[in-house]
Amino acid sequence: MKYANICLYKRYLIMKKILILEDIPDVKDWLSDLVKEHLIADEIHCAETLAEAFELLKAHQYSLAILDIGLPDGSGLDALKLIKSQNESCLCVVSSIFDASEYVFTALKYGADGYILKSESSEQVAEHLKGILLGKPPLSPSIAKKILLAFRPEKDIEVHLSPREEQILGLMAKGYNIPDAAKLLDISQHTAAGYLKQVYKKLQVNNRADATLKAYELGLVNSAKKISVNN
Repeated sequence: MKYANICLYKRYLIMKKILILEDIPDVKDWLSDLVKEHLIADEIHCAETLAEAFELLKAHQYSLAILDIGLPDGSGLDALKLIKSQNESCLCVVSSIFDASEYVFTALKYGADGYILKSESSEQVAEHLKGILLGKPPLSPSIAKKILLAFRPEKDIEVHLSPREEQILGLMAKGYNIPDAAKLLDISQHTAAGYLKQVYKKLQVNNRADATLKAYELGLVNSAKKISVNN
C-alpha cells in the first residue's frame, strides 16, 4: 500500500502543466473545473483555437493535453501530432463529440492516449480523469468497444478490392477527403468518388465511418498497396 501511495504521489507531481484545447467557452470551463477538482497541476492553460495552442506549445511542455477535434481554424488532431513529436511523454486525451471510427483510429494513430466523449456526464469524465492518475487509459465505453471490435476477426468474409480501391479505402481511413485523395492519386474527384462507391458496395456499408471500421476489422488498411500515381 505504501508503494502504491508513492506511485500515486509521483503521478501527481508529473502533472505540472495541463493544456485544454476547446473552442466552446462553456465546455472549456466545464473541463477546466473538472481538471482543477480531480487533478493537481501547477498551471492550467486554455486555448480556443489551433493557432493559440501552437503558440502555447512554443513556450511550454505539458504533462497532459485535453484536445478537442473540431476547431474554428483546423483540427485538434494537428495539435496532437505536434505535441507527440515534441514531447512523446505528454498524455494526450481527445475530448470530442465525434465518435466515428475515422476520428477514433486517426487519433490513436497520431498517438492519443485516450478518447472521451463530451456527451458523458461530469461524473463519468471525472472518473476518466482520476483514472489517469492510476495509469488507466481514459476511454469512453463506446470508444473502447470500437477499438475491441476493430481487432476482432470476422469469419467467412472475403472482400476483393482492386488495388486502386484499396488505396482509396486506405486514404479514407487515414482521414483524407475525396479531393485530397484524388489529388494524391492523380485522378479526378469523380473517379475517386466512383472507387469509393464501389468500396461501399463491396464492404456492404453506407458511409465512410463504417467503411473505415470495416477496413480495420478486415486488415485492409494495413495491407493496402503502396500509392503510386499510375492508374
